[in-house]
Amino acid sequence: MPRKCVQVFVVVVFLVGSAMSSAEARSRSSSNSSSKTKHPPQYYQAKRIFLNGVQLFDAGSYNQAIRRFKEALRLYDNPRIHARIALCYRWLGDNLKSLMHYETFLRLGAASGPSVAERRLRAEVQGMVKRLLRRISRLRVTISRPVGAEIRINGRRVGAPPFDREIRLNHGQNNVTIIAKGYYPFRRDVTLKPGEKRALRATLVKHKVRIKVVHHRATPLYKKWWFWTVVGVVVAGTATGLGVGFGYGITPREPSGVPVYHDSFVRR
Repeated sequence: MPRKCVQVFVVVVFLVGSAMSSAEARSRSSSNSSSKTKHPPQYYQAKRIFLNGVQLFDAGSYNQAIRRFKEALRLYDNPRIHARIALCYRWLGDNLKSLMHYETFLRLGAASGPSVAERRLRAEVQGMVKRLLRRISRLRVTISRPVGAEIRINGRRVGAPPFDREIRLNHGQNNVTIIAKGYYPFRRDVTLKPGEKRALRATLVKHKVRIKVVHHRATPLYKKWWFWTVVGVVVAGTATGLGVGFGYGITPREPSGVPVYHDSFVRR
């Protein structure tokens, strides 16, 4: 091939390559701009709040970071935010809440993410879930009646009979309380080890109703204390009246029959 033809061929290839690269760049920029415009306005607000939560997490303020992450989650529901919340609870030592948010991430996220980083994150979360399940305890509570009874575990209401469910708990001492109107309350303290599974079957016993009939007998009148008080007063008053009457109604006399007047100054 002549030298001049070779030069022309190189120039053409360069121009075509430049055109293709510029077209690819324009398509990439248009795709980026379209990807930005497809997000709702609350996405960007949630992203700012999320990044602030990451800063708080890095500073060790885990409770404040959780509040910011949950605020971002209310604005834009993204499964990866659940993974961040779970990590905060993990550092706070709350295995139950950490496990709950990790499982939420696995349930809402895709089985295989579009990137290697997301697939790696999912595999890491799956491993963490297995480790947390070995740290917590599980208690299966079973009770069939009475319907309407209130079942509480560690003060938190979990349901009502008929009930047959496994409850995840922190290891250590846990309390189960079941109450219903007309029944004696059921209370049980259960001490669980890490990773332990235990079953508890509860039964409520009805109250024993005892009806006691009390017969009230009327106290006789003569046994009442005030009766004899009144009688004494009446008798005393009557005797006094009779004495006075007899004293003034009979005039004393001498043996000869002549009346004696002690209050008279008449000489007899």
